[in-house]
Amino acid sequence: MAADIGELERIAADPLIGDGAEPLRALAEGLRSTMEDQFDGMAAQSAVFPWWEARCRDVQQAIRQS
Repeated sequence: MAADIGELERIAADPLIGDGAEPLRALAEGLRSTMEDQFDGMAAQSAVFPWWEARCRDVQQAIRQS
């Protein structure tokens, strides 16, 4: 999913998109925010499984860097 968000952002940056860029940017940002929130919640609930919290943090970092 992080790759898909990055692809939306790349498409929105293409000058040929014109007026369609802003809705694509908004969609990408909404998806990124939703994914970050979801993984924040999962990481917070994973105190019993430290490896799961670490995995959630890794995914969050990948989302932010995409």
